[in-house]
Amino acid sequence: MEIPTQIVNGRFHVHGLFHDSLRTSLPIEYKKNVARALNRKDVICEDGFSYWILNSASFNEREYFELNKVNLKDIAYFFYQNFRRKKQLTLEEIPEIIKQRERCYTKRSGELIEAIENESDLTQLPLSFRRYIFEAQEAIKYAEEKALNELHVVVGKAHELSLVYLLNNPEKIQNRNI
Repeated sequence: MEIPTQIVNGRFHVHGLFHDSLRTSLPIEYKKNVARALNRKDVICEDGFSYWILNSASFNEREYFELNKVNLKDIAYFFYQNFRRKKQLTLEEIPEIIKQRERCYTKRSGELIEAIENESDLTQLPLSFRRYIFEAQEAIKYAEEKALNELHVVVGKAHELSLVYLLNNPEKIQNRNI
């Protein structure tokens, strides 16, 4: 299986992929195909992918943004959502869902670019934008620390365009707090 890839600066291979959500579940075949395609490659990924792409490092964004600290209301919601019946997607449905959401992803990336250009204090940006910036900063740091010429970066499809922009323009986020 060939997975979608955008190559940035010859070094970063960005894979914007679909992942499980509270309402949908991906076919195990999809997960196995992605894991197989990335086997024996250096991979860093969004937290939700690291449990099924076994050779990957995780951004650990839940920990960084303290998203792992939950309250009783969150736990109740989690159990409610996970004990409801999830829709099991088929391999054929995934490209159609991505196509339906593509316009939203493009708009969101444009909003991030505008926000970075207009906001001097990145800590004031919405959490979703700070997550994109964090992922880019961590990918750059990981590649440099490991002296990698090629790093595969796996993120949710919604993050892909923003991540590509940030990796192409690292000067906009280097040495900046989020």
